[in-house]
Amino acid sequence: MNNRFELDGFVFQNRNEFAKAKKELEAIAYIRSNSDLNNATLVLKIYDKLLDKGTFQTVVGYMFLKELRETILEDSTISKGKVRSIPIKFSEPAKIREKEEDRCAEAKRADMFQELYEKEKVKKISTKIVIGFLVCIIIGMLVAAQFTPYSLFTNYEDKIINKYENWQKDLEQKEAQLEQREQALLDKEQ
Repeated sequence: MNNRFELDGFVFQNRNEFAKAKKELEAIAYIRSNSDLNNATLVLKIYDKLLDKGTFQTVVGYMFLKELRETILEDSTISKGKVRSIPIKFSEPAKIREKEEDRCAEAKRADMFQELYEKEKVKKISTKIVIGFLVCIIIGMLVAAQFTPYSLFTNYEDKIINKYENWQKDLEQKEAQLEQREQALLDKEQ
């Protein structure tokens, strides 16, 4: 056993029980210093009040109650039927262990959720950075398209315009040739 939780000759399994016992020991010291424990009638009143309130819940308190009970029973003026038995309310070690296991499981879950939260936080930040970078690229492309005289389709436009200009020149040449032939034919007929 761990002697760290030792009090008044008793070793407690956990800090909570130890703390309760320590408070009860302080209450016992207060009762001893402020009461006449040799007066059986007064001791019976104190004993009944302590039982009614359920003040003591550890071995330290129960030992004091037993001491008070024995003092009352030693006095012949008080009938034994008036002295109640001491009800014991121990907290079961299994329940304590279950509570501690639940706390450990909750702590593990809390750590897991904290870790997931941190990962999601990093993902969110990196996503915002990527989105910001892509928005900057798009804005840059729009600015470049707005302020440059050439567009993506400028070369195609030039090619189409040149093609139509060539067709027009060809048509004009053919028209001129046809007019010359026509003129030649008219000159021959005359």
